[in-house]
Amino acid sequence: GQATDAIRLDSKEPAAYLVRAEAHRRINRPYRALADLAVAIRLDPEKPSPHVVRAEILKRRNLFDQAIADATYALTLDPRNAAAFSIRAECRSAIGDVEGANEDVQEMLLIDPTRPVPNLQRGSSPLPIETYDQRFWKDAGPSDP
Repeated sequence: GQATDAIRLDSKEPAAYLVRAEAHRRINRPYRALADLAVAIRLDPEKPSPHVVRAEILKRRNLFDQAIADATYALTLDPRNAAAFSIRAECRSAIGDVEGANEDVQEMLLIDPTRPVPNLQRGSSPLPIETYDQRFWKDAGPSDP
């Protein structure tokens, strides 16, 4: 609510969109979060945080290649972003790039040794997709066609 009020006061402030996107992400509204992140990125494309948040959302949706791209771009903007390394490590692990995932974990630990090490599973089972949006679920049809 407060982020929306801030956006109404100054619609050109990317931080307000980022805060609202993070709130939407936490209450399982990824489409609204992605929309706010797109605006935040358009307003300030040189800020890494919207890319990191978007990478986290994409990772949770099992869109690993897109999440890796966002995390990598965030790292080009801020090479010491431990969160981006963590997300990219999880995504690389999920697609079977264990060596790349381990390199990302090592970089993350050099930057922030207190950050928890991500769970690196060797592509065996993808992360569970968040099932909060039932708009795309298919209902069973009539039993007699």
